[in-house]
Amino acid sequence: MPFLPRLATAASCSVRPGGGWKRPASRNAVRILIAEAETQQYIADRTDAFRAHPGFERLASLEEAVFHYQQDATDNELDEFPGTTSLDEL
Repeated sequence: MPFLPRLATAASCSVRPGGGWKRPASRNAVRILIAEAETQQYIADRTDAFRAHPGFERLASLEEAVFHYQQDATDNELDEFPGTTSLDEL
């Protein structure tokens, strides 16, 4: 069985005597499954986009063109590469 992070703590939920951790554990399992499904959907979408647009070699260019992704001012990925104005130059 794979390791699943523990999201619930005694401080974050009330556990009644005899009630145990069943309900919080079930909610955590649902959250984990939803997050995993979202990750898998992201991967599938990008893979399909690469297949539909074989001219793209980099994910950044593909996301800008196909998914209209705009880099946020808080994204500091290029700060590590002085003189670089585009992810495609890397």
